[in-house]
Amino acid sequence: MGTVAPPSAPSQEWPIDAVRSSCATCGTPFSKAFDYHAVLALREGALTRLDHCIPCWTRGVDAGISHWQGRHPAPPDAPSWIAPQNALEALHALGRHPEGGRARILLALLLVRRKVLHLERIEPTGPDMEKIVLRGRSGEPIEVVGPRLSEETLSQAKQELTGLLFSQESGD
Repeated sequence: MGTVAPPSAPSQEWPIDAVRSSCATCGTPFSKAFDYHAVLALREGALTRLDHCIPCWTRGVDAGISHWQGRHPAPPDAPSWIAPQNALEALHALGRHPEGGRARILLALLLVRRKVLHLERIEPTGPDMEKIVLRGRSGEPIEVVGPRLSEETLSQAKQELTGLLFSQESGD
């Protein structure tokens, strides 16, 4: 919810809600990208925002004390995920590079979440190290050894993994 200060009283703030998900008149849900008319109306002593679809606005609705037209943008596309086979190849390639331990652990966990690999067990191998034993669809065990991820190291692992995956895709 944003606030707007009226020009006549700079110290007063008026709460203005964000665009609604459906038309205030007919109840039709707004699509991903849509044009709408917003109306500020005084209801029960309070300012209320009412969003209307174009057909309802065209048929005529009370314009309230203020109104404007807007366009709600489409949400960004969901980030694409690399193909499972490419992710598995990257997991094996990272195993040949000792500096990719955090990224490899993170990629292994992402593959478990995507149900490409099955988590068998996690074993501590030292104070800050762990071994994750996974099983692929063909039944072969995959062992991933690396540092235990913490909240602090997770963002670093994400950056490492992104850098390694993009450099592999571009052939570097």
